[in-house]
Amino acid sequence: MGQRFEPIACSLPLRDAAEQAGEWTDLFGHAVSYDRLADGIEVSYPLRLADQVEDLVSREAACCAWLNLDTTRTDDAIRVRLTSENPDSAPVIEALVGL
Repeated sequence: MGQRFEPIACSLPLRDAAEQAGEWTDLFGHAVSYDRLADGIEVSYPLRLADQVEDLVSREAACCAWLNLDTTRTDDAIRVRLTSENPDSAPVIEALVGL
């Protein structure tokens, strides 16, 4: 029996999910850097956007159980790591952040 993964799905109504995805895309316009990972992506934003980033990460974590979200603050940036164990998730994660 193969390994089972959390399905790539969002619990938000379609309109709300689209709106939230738009927030990710808008936020990505402020990214200072990003790195593709084997299981997702890591994006760095200016520290001045930390509250906005953390709010969006918190809301995304509540509706997308398949997605692992971690934030790390440095002296001048906030990094968000979006990953998933689901092997089909990489293009979904990239689309979510606006790549």
